[in-house]
Amino acid sequence: MIDICVCTFNPRPEILDKVLKSILNQTVATDTFGLLIVDNASSPQLSEDLLGPFKARGIPARIVRERIPGIARARLRGISETSGEWLLFVDDDNELMPEYIEEGQKFLASREDVGCFGGKLLLAPNLRAANWLLPFLPYLAIKDIGEEVVSGKGNSWGPWEPPTAGAFIKRSVLNLYKDRAMNDERLFTLGRKGKSNLSSCEDSLIMRGASMINLENAYCPRLILFHHLDSGRFNLRYLLRLMYSYGVSHVVLESLLGASPKVPEYYTSSGKFLALLFNQAKTGARQSIAFGIGLVAYHLGNRNECLRQNQDLL
Repeated sequence: MIDICVCTFNPRPEILDKVLKSILNQTVATDTFGLLIVDNASSPQLSEDLLGPFKARGIPARIVRERIPGIARARLRGISETSGEWLLFVDDDNELMPEYIEEGQKFLASREDVGCFGGKLLLAPNLRAANWLLPFLPYLAIKDIGEEVVSGKGNSWGPWEPPTAGAFIKRSVLNLYKDRAMNDERLFTLGRKGKSNLSSCEDSLIMRGASMINLENAYCPRLILFHHLDSGRFNLRYLLRLMYSYGVSHVVLESLLGASPKVPEYYTSSGKFLALLFNQAKTGARQSIAFGIGLVAYHLGNRNECLRQNQDLL
């Protein structure tokens, strides 16, 4: 039995409808999965009518309300409200291909060494990204790294690490995350909160837990979903805020993973920091000038959070 958890905050109704229909139309038997929707402080709150088609097919389905805003809070609630050996997280803009769960079941049956895995997150067919925007797509949870399975583990990012959107996660990994959340409130500074807070990396904290119990993360290309990104995110101002927030969140992530407090020398020397920004802008500009500016924003956020956490060490 696989639990499917859809966390949502003020969803676009037409997109949420696509998401739920894609779950309803999976090729697996209806007695092999259940649905939990976590309504994360939506206004108005979601209607129970959304569950009607699932209940008509005999699929266990319910909605719970998580009143504290933030995707980390919502996902933790989803973990606490489910008990299956595997949990599949689906965002409220993820349209699964019909074979998604079937392919996931095949993969988890063949790889007992894997604790978390996901697949391809493709830009929805009706969306077009301008050339300058393409380097930003991985930061918007668009992922396609080819047709081969990639797996690995460790406390640093690798291509095997899946975004939480569309990821199957083993219960033992979820329990580690839950324990961490109960003991360290800093975890809740990560992850999106509403429309204004663009923090990230709470998904990396989940996935890195697999290594703690000697399990791997994996990319499985036979898992395919369409990511119906809001086109309002395709503007430079938003993307620069996003990149700055990634810089901040990466420092928080490392501290939660137990990294020793350390400020790189190039963050404490004005000359070296300016040289770093120049080199990052130049490197990024090879893909697009906008992306070069985005890398500058990332390092500004990274430096500011690094210095904030290490004020006593400077």
